[in-house]
Amino acid sequence: MTFALVMLILAAVEIVLGLFLFGNSGGEIPDSPHREPAATRKGLSRIPRKDLFASMKPSIKTMTNREASRTQRLAATGAFSVLVGLIVGAIALVAFIIALV
Repeated sequence: MTFALVMLILAAVEIVLGLFLFGNSGGEIPDSPHREPAATRKGLSRIPRKDLFASMKPSIKTMTNREASRTQRLAATGAFSVLVGLIVGAIALVAFIIALV
């Protein structure tokens, strides 16, 4: 049970980190989110989800590409972090179900 809760917390942190990185690459989120919380919340709601999910598949290739710009690498890292967070969340859900049985 504690394993599932720890995994769930890690998944949430990973997803939020990925959203911040992806949003920062597109200019929706300011560079210093702790100084501008209202702009950060507004920016998180403006992240194009379609672009986020579309960039998950080639994210590793983009992250390791030396010719990619900083913005492209930041977006790829954010998309990959969200993908990892979703996978960890699914594992946490399965671990929680197994703990209840």
